[in-house]
Amino acid sequence: MKQEPIYDEFLEKRKARQRKAKKKRAIISFIFLSLVLVITAVILCLTVFFPINSISASGSNIYTADEIIAQSGIKAGDNIFTFGEKQATANLKKNLPFIEKVDFVRNLPDGLLIKVSDAKAYFCYKQGESYYNVSKSGWVLERVSEKSEDVFEVKLSGA
Repeated sequence: MKQEPIYDEFLEKRKARQRKAKKKRAIISFIFLSLVLVITAVILCLTVFFPINSISASGSNIYTADEIIAQSGIKAGDNIFTFGEKQATANLKKNLPFIEKVDFVRNLPDGLLIKVSDAKAYFCYKQGESYYNVSKSGWVLERVSEKSEDVFEVKLSGA
């Protein structure tokens, strides 16, 4: 005697639920693994990969490239994405007062270019027989004997 397969609605529903649960576990596992791989890649990029090997500077007629690089505080081996851009800008503006603007250009995979702009006279004031040229950010740039033509003069009235 042959046994005929018994059609059981309960068994069919159970198999369907098991297939659904298996598919759900596979999707969750795939998402979790993908997330772990992305986080690992980001951490490696910000720590191990992309060290700075060459640093160059340009844009200044007052300071040399070596002075700019030394005063920035950036060292070879720092990560190109996490080297501390704000701190380097603050160091440059503090230690090299004739620098008005600082930009960093990343040349992947390992180069960094520091582009600076020299401060220009924005206005001047007279004290005694000399004029003092002042930058837009308020730094006194130089003392000159005559007023420059391309800047305006601020006159102060004495008390």
